[in-house]
Amino acid sequence: MGRAARKARGYTRFTPVGWGYVVILILSLLAAWNTGTNLLYIVVGGLSSFVFFSLVLARFLLGNISLHRTAPRAVYRDQPFQVHVRVENHRKWFPAVSLRLELDSDTQRTSGYVGYLPAGQAARLSVEECFDKRGEHVLAGYRIVCGFPFGLVERCRDFNDGSKVLVYPRVHLIRASAFQRIPSAGKVSNQSTDDGDEYFGLREYVPGDDIRRIVWRISARLDKWIVRELAQYQSRLVVLALDTTFNPNVEDFNDRFEQSIELTASIAIMLLRRRNEVSIVTSKGFLEGGDGKGHERRVLELLASVEVADKTTAIDHQISAIDSANAAVFLISPDPQAWGMATDHGRVLDPRELVNG
Repeated sequence: MGRAARKARGYTRFTPVGWGYVVILILSLLAAWNTGTNLLYIVVGGLSSFVFFSLVLARFLLGNISLHRTAPRAVYRDQPFQVHVRVENHRKWFPAVSLRLELDSDTQRTSGYVGYLPAGQAARLSVEECFDKRGEHVLAGYRIVCGFPFGLVERCRDFNDGSKVLVYPRVHLIRASAFQRIPSAGKVSNQSTDDGDEYFGLREYVPGDDIRRIVWRISARLDKWIVRELAQYQSRLVVLALDTTFNPNVEDFNDRFEQSIELTASIAIMLLRRRNEVSIVTSKGFLEGGDGKGHERRVLELLASVEVADKTTAIDHQISAIDSANAAVFLISPDPQAWGMATDHGRVLDPRELVNG
């Protein structure tokens, strides 16, 4: 969604070249005072006119400029994404020249540049951004800078619309065949097996699919592997229980906690794309089972906001509160000591048994 950025009051700053120019101007003025030479006063007046002209022109060129930003609603962690910025010149007669776009948090890097913007026209820029943490983040504001014509003085104006982006955990490719070899995984219905005898549809190849179901003609036309999907008569619920309880005995717990969230997201997406119903259980609550693209978004939104729970919260209580009689339950823990261990509700997954692509 595009939003008009709130325009802050403009301000002026000297560039490094401009500060050097000011030093030369001051030295020239001191020399004129000491000698009383009229020629030096003329030189000082000429030097001062350059600074004055830069201030006035940069202020004029940056007037009546607005900025609109369009950003995605949600992105993945550590995955660069594009933010589209629209710069508009609302003047009727005069163009805008030499406009530079900077991030408010990084004045050393130019994010975009508009050399010439005619009156009543707009320019569109693409800015690449990236977040290295999950959760909801506020996009940094932008700064429009104009240093025309000499680059001695820059006129700046900050824009900020308060846009927010939800950052999902990273999703890795999980081989379905490796997931099915885990004990107790036989309960999980797999929509991509040959058990069905009714044509369901086409989808992109996922590592672990039977190559006999590849549709070669369509794959050649689309330049990517496409497989035929067969319908099944029923789909069972898969419950992924994520232990979010803090364990001080685990070394680098925060890093392992993030890895366990990414593992949960990867398995959930793999199962949902194979037409399974997936439910997510954490130490503080659970997401009811569902399927389809809409449920993929709900799963990722839940995992994007998951936080470490205190010691008094037990995930066993949450699992007991749901009806898992007809479901396959898999537990995921950031504690390596618990990997592969059997519990009252299932078995803790060992990430080493899954093949990430």
